[in-house]
Amino acid sequence: MIRKCAICDRDMAGMKDVSRRKFCSRNCYGLSLIRIPATDAIGRCQANNLYSPTCCVRCGSTENIERHHRDRNPRNNSESNIEGLCRSCHHAEHPREIPKSICAVCGKDFIAKSHRSGRIKVCSVVCHKEWRRACAFRQWQITGNTFQVRNKSIGS
Repeated sequence: MIRKCAICDRDMAGMKDVSRRKFCSRNCYGLSLIRIPATDAIGRCQANNLYSPTCCVRCGSTENIERHHRDRNPRNNSESNIEGLCRSCHHAEHPREIPKSICAVCGKDFIAKSHRSGRIKVCSVVCHKEWRRACAFRQWQITGNTFQVRNKSIGS
């Protein structure tokens, strides 16, 4: 079985562990890492190092230039796939989807004003009042039908 190096096509006959080898030397292995990035993050990093666009190809701005992969594959760092975009054009190219929430009371879909806290569970003031009433009732049942006020127990 004749194996050839995946980078330089050199014949690897007579080399140690030929059946497991893909490259003839450490140089070729290093070149393979540059040509084919292992992860998306490495691909983005390589694009930053390989290409330094000076202006946005869409609006012509020269400030805050970022590299954009046209096919949206960060591992494809061919020159034809990279273009320079300013930050606003790049954000327009990759709009963020606003996640929808489902109201815990009425079950309607709604867009929460903030998803950071993870605490918004209801869609309106009416549902919020119902949610608070239900939570208070549930807490009342858990504590054994007693309501705690300043470390004093009041029976029901």
